[in-house]
Amino acid sequence: MLDSNKTNNDAEPLREWTVMFYFASDNPLAPAIVSQLKAIKNAGYHPDVNVVAQFDPNTKDTPTHIFDVNRVDKLRHQGEPPDIGFRADNPYVRNMAFDKLWSNETDDSGQLIKAMLTDFLSKPSKGIRAINFHAPEPEPALPPAAKSPVNQESRNGDQASRNTRSSEVAPKDSLQAFLRFCARKYPAKHYMLFILGHGLVVGNDIFLFDADAPNQSLSLRALRVLLQEFKDLIALQELDRPAELELIGFHSCSMSSLEVAYELNGIANYMLASQGPAFVNSWPYREILIRVFKGQVSYPLNPASAIAATIRDIFDYITYNSYDFQLAGYSFDLALCDLKADLSFNYGAQRIMRHPKKRTHEQVFPALATNNNGSLGGSELLAGKLYRPLRFLLLPDTGGGENAPGF
Repeated sequence: MLDSNKTNNDAEPLREWTVMFYFASDNPLAPAIVSQLKAIKNAGYHPDVNVVAQFDPNTKDTPTHIFDVNRVDKLRHQGEPPDIGFRADNPYVRNMAFDKLWSNETDDSGQLIKAMLTDFLSKPSKGIRAINFHAPEPEPALPPAAKSPVNQESRNGDQASRNTRSSEVAPKDSLQAFLRFCARKYPAKHYMLFILGHGLVVGNDIFLFDADAPNQSLSLRALRVLLQEFKDLIALQELDRPAELELIGFHSCSMSSLEVAYELNGIANYMLASQGPAFVNSWPYREILIRVFKGQVSYPLNPASAIAATIRDIFDYITYNSYDFQLAGYSFDLALCDLKADLSFNYGAQRIMRHPKKRTHEQVFPALATNNNGSLGGSELLAGKLYRPLRFLLLPDTGGGENAPGF
């Protein structure tokens, strides 16, 4: 159960957005994640948008990191306009050292790194403003300070390997801790969640697979429970209307399916996912964040319409970025699903579950085939198979569709 009375003394002020990146990369994906973190860093910042990222490296004795991206820049430039994308002509190379949320880690001499960082930032240098640095501290339940190597015995499941795995945090517990941390420490009116890791979740397969953990992957039902818990927790904020999980993006292979959309219906408003392979660098996170930041510069009178337009642009950005992967010979597909369309969706889901034979989208979802709330492609739903691909497009002019390369 959630502890709604847990203290939030170091929580951030209420913002318009909290954008969360969960990189489940305690596997061979880890080296490529660094460039994704750099892309997020180089998007710049907006004072009304929290950007929080968790990165789980694969290297032995390397801890999991949580980053509050560009926090120091925000503190140094309080009261100033946002710096979106930073200056294009500035060759300065940024790193994530100041963005990491340090807890009780020490350097080789035993000094607390967090205290050293606070002291360093409290002194002006080379024309840089001194700041009173403070940041939320990751909760103790978050991942361990060191990792144990995977050996051959671990794949055979003997007792020694199970003991080795016991020092790792399971994907379910890691994601749950991250979501709770973001909900409690980074309150906002709107949330986005991007999950990058191994896919395949419908048959309790290898979603967010971590070979070192005791429970190595996350089931679809467990995913729903975690996200419902997150939704309930952000609803505890004292707002005129409950905070919303506007978008969940699965930057993972084979996550666009009827079953996944069905489980997330009523939890998130939109879902982005691929039914085929996904590649680490195929989602342009810098441009995605810049689009979110720019939406805050002149927030329109109709927030729902603005959010839908932002999400549709994110869909377009990922689609356009995929063309270079297709030139390299890699396939691509992407689906944007409106999870709020519950009546038509549930009707179609019930029909396909009752009829285990091949049906086209138009047969299963007759309402969605003709209205303006969604546009369905011509691929088919195969109810007799373990995995059922699903292709919803938010609007008919998204730039995707049957004629787009890779569809």
